[in-house]
Amino acid sequence: MGQISKRNPWKRRYGRKGLPWTQVELKRLGKQPDSIIARRSQRTIREVVAEREARGIALATGPRRWSAREIRLLGKYSDPEVARRLRRTGQGVRAQRVSLKIAASRPYKGRPWKPHERRLLGTAPDAEIARKLNRSIMSIRHMHRDMNIRFVPPLRPWTRQEESLLGTASDRAIGQKLQRTFTSVSLRRQRLGIPHGNERYHLWTRKEQRCLGKVSDEEAARKLKRTVASVRTRRVGLGIPVFESEVRRWTAEEDALLGTITDQELAKRLNRSLAGIRIRRRKLHVRPFAPQRRQWTPERDALVRATRPRWRPSSLTSRSRRSRTEGTGWALALGTSSGGNGPPKRRRCWARHQMLKSPGGSGAGQEIFADVVRPWA
Repeated sequence: MGQISKRNPWKRRYGRKGLPWTQVELKRLGKQPDSIIARRSQRTIREVVAEREARGIALATGPRRWSAREIRLLGKYSDPEVARRLRRTGQGVRAQRVSLKIAASRPYKGRPWKPHERRLLGTAPDAEIARKLNRSIMSIRHMHRDMNIRFVPPLRPWTRQEESLLGTASDRAIGQKLQRTFTSVSLRRQRLGIPHGNERYHLWTRKEQRCLGKVSDEEAARKLKRTVASVRTRRVGLGIPVFESEVRRWTAEEDALLGTITDQELAKRLNRSLAGIRIRRRKLHVRPFAPQRRQWTPERDALVRATRPRWRPSSLTSRSRRSRTEGTGWALALGTSSGGNGPPKRRRCWARHQMLKSPGGSGAGQEIFADVVRPWA
């Protein structure tokens, strides 16, 4: 007879109890039931539950029926506690408890709102309604928000006695006396055409406005007994230019010159700043001056072919090499000197020479080349 195995089946079932968790085991937490993870990893269910809860991983449980043991927990603990223990949603626990007519462990102490109490909302300030209904102001405000009701205080009509006070003092002083806002008092006074009560403040007359722009703001303020800031604000608001301003206005003849010559030359001719020329040109959407490009002529093409190139673009590596080649080759053949004020000519001549060497380069592309390459002065 074969010998009976003396191995302990308990150790074989929970052989990995207490050992560190592997990455493969941790990835299974929450995705599979705890019992299946415990059996496959050779651990206890309690150990699997403790590790999953310590890492904050919830166990996704599908809809299942309520057992008698779970129903007996309803009402003994709060709904969030029952949901945590049974791994159910708080809304599902509350719905099951209400359907079975089981009282909550901590019943709601608040007083439900009655229809006649809801009708009072918005008819008076929150403090007054709270005092009438014996409720807190926060309760009134929460119900306001839930019902989307806003209190709008009724407008207090103006009396003849109140209107007789308008203009006798400043609007702010009258507002404090009548318990009205500064804006309400000011609008009512302006609507009735009553002048301001402040002696230092008076409306502008047409005679006073005729003085604006004829003398300096300081002189006008002294004559009209107003502040310089008030005079300047009124003058700018009416669009009246300042008296004897140093700013020279643009004329139609000056605007017509924009874009016809360079901004530097126009600034010297008009005796204006370069920044002023550019700002005016951009304001009128005038493009800057562009010199008219000259095309290559057959005579100059013949000079380019006949002259042997002594310069290449890659040879310009130092200033000494530039100085040795200045005034030679194409520059002398085309009648341009190195000391002139015009732009460099050699690079353009080299590009023209290479284009003429290409097939069909004798005449084709002449206009395109003239648009791309800037000619000499």
